[in-house]
Amino acid sequence: MNEELLLRAVAALEHLANPGLRWEDIIALSVGLVQCSLIAWGLWLIRQSARHRDQHHEETMVALRQQGEVLQRRNERSDQQHEENMLALKVLIERTSR
Repeated sequence: MNEELLLRAVAALEHLANPGLRWEDIIALSVGLVQCSLIAWGLWLIRQSARHRDQHHEETMVALRQQGEVLQRRNERSDQQHEENMLALKVLIERTSR
């Protein structure tokens, strides 16, 4: 066991003394770069999706506000017509009650 530990220590020291890139290091670096690029692409997609969702939400809110204004005007006209009808009915009731 001590001999194995000694061999590992020597191998580690040799690696420190000769830190040239090995194929394993190049492959690990490549995999890491691919992972980073996939993460960056995924974040970009999420950001684009959020922008699209926000734009769609704003368009929907504008349409709803416009629809609300139309309904409000229609309601005001209906209320005004109701008041006129009630006044005409009151006048008719007063005339017929005499």
